[in-house]
Amino acid sequence: MIRIYFLAFCLMAVFSFSCSTNRFVEPLDKGELEIGANGGGPLLNFGGSSIPLPLSSVYAGYGYSDDLTLYGGLHITSLAFKTLQLEAGARKKLVVGHSIYPSVSGALAVNGIVSLRDGATRVFPEIALNPYWRYGRWKTYTGLQAWFDFYKFSTQNYGYGGFFVPAISFGQTVDLADWEIGIEYKRLAFNVPSENSVVGYIVPSGIGAHGIYLNASKCFGYKAKTKIDE
Repeated sequence: MIRIYFLAFCLMAVFSFSCSTNRFVEPLDKGELEIGANGGGPLLNFGGSSIPLPLSSVYAGYGYSDDLTLYGGLHITSLAFKTLQLEAGARKKLVVGHSIYPSVSGALAVNGIVSLRDGATRVFPEIALNPYWRYGRWKTYTGLQAWFDFYKFSTQNYGYGGFFVPAISFGQTVDLADWEIGIEYKRLAFNVPSENSVVGYIVPSGIGAHGIYLNASKCFGYKAKTKIDE
């Protein structure tokens, strides 16, 4: 029974794409530190209303160089299910934008899920590619992400168990001095039938889910003092 609960949680995590926003779409400057938290998730039907699944996480990132950010995160909600969910990754700026053309960054990450009941462990790699536009204190971005489930054969009896689980995202942030506040929409798992998922996601097409996430972070370093004046 414990194994079934753990596998169901893993499937929900894959379907919900790490239960979080895109991390550090615009890489930090060298030596900067940023700490943040986010909440939200796939939309589900609760008492006749559409609400996001109440998932939450905290994270931190460090500017290793001007175009490379290293980051890690802890998912708070999963602890209530006696499951430890951690993430670690790196974000690299690939293209410097100009005029109407966006900058582009890419990320590689690893998401680990460990049952605190019996020690069962799953590891899910993740990739992301994000164009973004910076104009003053505002930033608009989009992106394509994917989780890879190497355990699909052990989980297929408890859900879809697909190897490749993609998502498309659109987000908007605003800088308030050394704080950044943002909202992000995700079209989650658009190749995965949702009728057999472990929770009742709201998707008219019966494929994947819609997700809404809110984010707030505080930056420590040079950019925090200067970007508000750009």
